[in-house]
Amino acid sequence: MLFLHPETKKVQKVKTAKTRGQIIEVAKRLFQKFGFDKTSMEEIAQAAHRAKRSLYNHFADKETLFCTVVDEEMGAIHQKLQPLLENKNVPPLIRFREYLLSRYEVLAASEISHIVIASSASSGTPPRFEAMQNAAQKFENWEHTSFVALWEQDSNGRGNSSLPSPFNANAFADMAQMLLKSLDYSFFVQNKYNECKETYVFLVNLIINSLNNNIKENTI
Repeated sequence: MLFLHPETKKVQKVKTAKTRGQIIEVAKRLFQKFGFDKTSMEEIAQAAHRAKRSLYNHFADKETLFCTVVDEEMGAIHQKLQPLLENKNVPPLIRFREYLLSRYEVLAASEISHIVIASSASSGTPPRFEAMQNAAQKFENWEHTSFVALWEQDSNGRGNSSLPSPFNANAFADMAQMLLKSLDYSFFVQNKYNECKETYVFLVNLIINSLNNNIKENTI
């Protein structure tokens, strides 16, 4: 039996992680450009300058690789947006506005998220993509929890509350997500984002600024 020195094992582990990361990045680029069906493992291997068998050493099949790409992409989107809702130095209403504006800038830049949105809107997603749906659900759960926490903080009187009393933060989160899902579909499945972007920004600013001014007037 061959025993490897711990340092050799460490180097091999780093190499393996690096190769896996490179494969994921190349696959992400091709999936975004051509979609899942029109991207083959052979094409990914060629673009990554790897033997095809190297891909299968890391991923059982194309579906597994695709779901890994989705999971990492949704995680990256989460990381970009999370600070906007959790910055307690900024009033909740302003945090919510910044989130609403930034959310679509981030999603617009991610073709992978558009595939996820289209799949979530379809009732015919194959079971083999369950991991992809799980990644989308994880993001949705985080968003809902963050919305509830944002408004519960405000309604509990930390600073000047912008909410009527009593206020159901959970119901608000449900309704906000229903509206956002509708916009997700229109923007990225029906491809209306570029057409509607300026109007969306205008409406968000109009509504939030109006509410913010009303709060200031009531606290004078």
